[in-house]
Amino acid sequence: MPTISFMADEDLKFMRLALELAKKAELKDEVPVGAVIVQDGEVIGRGMNTSIGDHDPTSHAEINAIREAAKLIKNYRLKDCSIYVTLEPCAMCVGAIQHARIGKLSMALRTPRRVLAEAWLISLVSKKLTIMQKLWVAS
Repeated sequence: MPTISFMADEDLKFMRLALELAKKAELKDEVPVGAVIVQDGEVIGRGMNTSIGDHDPTSHAEINAIREAAKLIKNYRLKDCSIYVTLEPCAMCVGAIQHARIGKLSMALRTPRRVLAEAWLISLVSKKLTIMQKLWVAS
């Protein structure tokens, strides 16, 4: 079963980057979700929702970040990487995270409507996945 814990200071730094991407998505009238992929303390992938502008239902923040990271390291397996997402991933994105072999998922907000995604997350991902969460309060 995945480990669930709260974020450390370094995790918060990367989550802030994901939140900046979510704000950019919102300014483009997209669903405000951002994602950042980190390997060895370096950002290797960034993504925000672009489904509306791209006319592509798969252009979620997580997918876009995974694509960028995979191209950068020239490998579709993102072992030893972490993904920071502003909202709990949908079932499609959970599947992509699993297939990319990302080891740690940090999410800023969980929603009650995401019960299906959580069930997929627990049943499909490797036992080594660490889930980190932090509830953010708008100021």
